[in-house]
Amino acid sequence: MFISILAIVWLLLIVIWAFYQLKQFYKFSQKDNVGLVTTNLNNIKSILDQIIQKQQKTSNLSTSYFTELGSGRGIISNYISKNYLFKKVIAIENDWLIHTWAKITHFINYLINYLIKTKLLKHKNFKTNNSLSQIDYVNQSVFDYDYDSLEGPKIFYCYLFPQILDKLYEQGVFKNSTVISLSFEITNLEATEVFDIPDGFLQRKLFVYEF
Repeated sequence: MFISILAIVWLLLIVIWAFYQLKQFYKFSQKDNVGLVTTNLNNIKSILDQIIQKQQKTSNLSTSYFTELGSGRGIISNYISKNYLFKKVIAIENDWLIHTWAKITHFINYLINYLIKTKLLKHKNFKTNNSLSQIDYVNQSVFDYDYDSLEGPKIFYCYLFPQILDKLYEQGVFKNSTVISLSFEITNLEATEVFDIPDGFLQRKLFVYEF
């Protein structure tokens, strides 16, 4: 009986997830919206490190903000928070379900790492070694966030359609910041640097803008 209930619950979860994925593909096809398309971290990790480390040489990252626009499951935000000391890492995601999933996943991973490090390996400085930057998960449209509240240098990472990038640029969101854009360019603006992504399929280039 118990196994049957589990099977039914599992099947329902699969159906719900399949429906959600169809919804994302539909959103992806609409020019005024964005579906969930995840960055392949393995493909861009070395390039992203190169960009961040270059920034580190010219400014103090501990006084800077790293903001992921359309953060999805927070893959980039999590990587940055574990490897670099920013004042804060901000993951902005409009979709409530994905936003909640990212927060829960982050908490579970942190809890597992905490138990392993502190209970099994007896590390007393777990927080310092494994959570360099605090992540602020924000469930909000990228157009509605109060960017003026971020006092200090900013680095934006995004994987957004050009029309969304253009609108953010026109609204002055990118003022006095570095923008790292995967795959898509800001219309009529020449990127400061362009990186080819090895083994990239749809994600073939990374554009960097300095404002």
